[in-house]
Amino acid sequence: MRKSTVAFLAALLVISASVQDGNAATKKPIPKKFTAKIPITLPVAQSGPITFANVVENFQDIPEQAWQNVQAAVNSNTAPNVPINIVIGPNTKTTNAQIVSLIKREYALFYGFAEPPTYTGLVFSATDYAWALAKLPKMFSGLAGGKEMLPAAMQALPDSCAFTEKVATECYGGSSIGEYLKKDGFSLYGVDNSDSWTEANQNQGPMIQVTHMLSANIQASQFVGVRLKPGQRTLGDQVREGMPCWFIPGQGKALGVTVFSTDLPTYLNLRLQSIARAVNPGTKVSLTSFNVATLTKYLKKDPSTCNDTSLLQDYQLGFSVGHAAVEALIAIGGPQATMALVARKADGDSWQQAFQNVYGISWNTGALILGRVLAAEYGLSPMEKS
Repeated sequence: MRKSTVAFLAALLVISASVQDGNAATKKPIPKKFTAKIPITLPVAQSGPITFANVVENFQDIPEQAWQNVQAAVNSNTAPNVPINIVIGPNTKTTNAQIVSLIKREYALFYGFAEPPTYTGLVFSATDYAWALAKLPKMFSGLAGGKEMLPAAMQALPDSCAFTEKVATECYGGSSIGEYLKKDGFSLYGVDNSDSWTEANQNQGPMIQVTHMLSANIQASQFVGVRLKPGQRTLGDQVREGMPCWFIPGQGKALGVTVFSTDLPTYLNLRLQSIARAVNPGTKVSLTSFNVATLTKYLKKDPSTCNDTSLLQDYQLGFSVGHAAVEALIAIGGPQATMALVARKADGDSWQQAFQNVYGISWNTGALILGRVLAAEYGLSPMEKS
C-alpha cells in the first residue's frame, strides 16, 4: 500500500474519532437513578422485647417500649449542624431556646435520612396574626421554591387560628409548609393565648406541634430529587400518594409526642390524650366500631379514598388510631423503621412492597396483627365520644 493511501486512511480515522468524541460531548448525561438514604439495615431485626410475633399479647408494653426506642435513637445520634431560624411574634408567649432544643432532638433522631438543609418556623399567637401575615412573604422569598409556592403558604396561615368577624381570636394549629418548597423546611406554629408554650408549662399538649410539624417536613425530604408525576405539584403530593390514610398523620403525631416527651410519665399522659381523642363533631368517618375486623379494614383502606388533607373523613382518624398503629411499629422496629417506609416509597416501592422490605412480613399479615393490637388497645382505653 502506498504511503499516501496509508496517510489518507489514518486521517479518516482521526476525523472519525473526532466526530465520535464530539457527539459524545453533545449527548445529554444519563440522569442517575434516585436512591433514598436509609441508614439502617433492612429488614429491621425482630429481636427486641416486642416483635410482630408477640406484640398482641404484650400490647400494654407498647407505649413504654416505643418511648424507650425513640430516646435511645435520639441519644445515640448527634444533631447535624443545620441553620435553624425560629421567628416569634412580639406578643407570643414562648422562647427560641425551647423550640430549637426540640427541633435538634428530632434532627438527631433521623440523622442519616434526608432532612431539610434549613429549617424555619414562624411562631405566632392570635394577637400577632396580622404580624405573621405580613412576615410570611418576606420569610418565604429567600427559600428554595418560596416565591412559586407562597400562595399555598398564605392559604395555610388562616388554618392555624379561629376567627370572629375576620379577627383572629385564638391560634392553636400548626402547618408543615416545607412540603410546598423544593427542599427547605418550614412550619407555621399557632400558639394559644395561655402559657402552654412557656418554660413553666412546656410539657403541655399544644406544644407537641413543634416536633409533629418537623416530622412532616422530614417525610417530605425523602422525596427531594424524585420527579413529580402527572398531577403532582408538591413534595406533599408525593408523600401522600399511595400511603394509607392513617400513616402520614399517625407518624407525625406518634413521633411528635415521643420526641417531645423527655420523661416517661409525660409521654404516657400525652399519648393517651392523643389516641383516645374523638374526631371533630360532625365529621363523618368509616370507622364506627373498634373490633379486629373493622380496624384491620381501616388500616387497609384504599389510600385514594381517604387521604383528605383538609382533615375531614378518615384522614382525621390518623391523629388517633394512626398514632396508636405507628406507636406499635416504633415499639417493634424502632422510629427509623417508620421513616424507612417513607424512603422506600420515594425509591419507588408501593406501600405493600415498602412494608415487606422494612419489616420482613407481608402487609396483609402486618395489618391483621396491628388490627388485633388496636382492638386490644381501644378495648382498654376507648375513644372519647365526639
